[in-house]
Amino acid sequence: MFRLPHGAHTEAETIVMTRELTVGLGYESDVALAPRPDDQWSRLYERDVPVEVLTAVVDGEVVFATIDDVAVGRGAVTVAPDGTRWVGLSAVHIVEAARRRGAGRRLCEALLGWGAERAATRAYVQVLADNAAATRLYESMGFGVHHRSRYLRLTPRTL
Repeated sequence: MFRLPHGAHTEAETIVMTRELTVGLGYESDVALAPRPDDQWSRLYERDVPVEVLTAVVDGEVVFATIDDVAVGRGAVTVAPDGTRWVGLSAVHIVEAARRRGAGRRLCEALLGWGAERAATRAYVQVLADNAAATRLYESMGFGVHHRSRYLRLTPRTL
């Protein structure tokens, strides 16, 4: 275990959550899946991330989910060194006016179903530790905390 120096400043604490996938996961028809983010997806995501970065995946497959004018997310299926197929959820964003109405759950279920169709047996998501609403959603979907991480800002004073 690494002990932080006294007075060290940390930031961007994240929680990585995982769960098992079951065969036959389905998803709602109002979730559109596409191999690349379109203009609507990019507008709803509200972050300036190059398409080349969003579509990058090493030895895997990526998909972009959209619920019209409400929610977006990204899924990627990759294979771990032990052969386990994982689907990772990322870039999940629900417009503020639509939060707490089931869109996030429908979007994530679609991404999990897409991953299961591609033989993924495990899923993971990374969420900011201070995003209690997202953490509660993922817990209600069967995700549990796997580990936490955070960045340490080193200054000459903390070395």
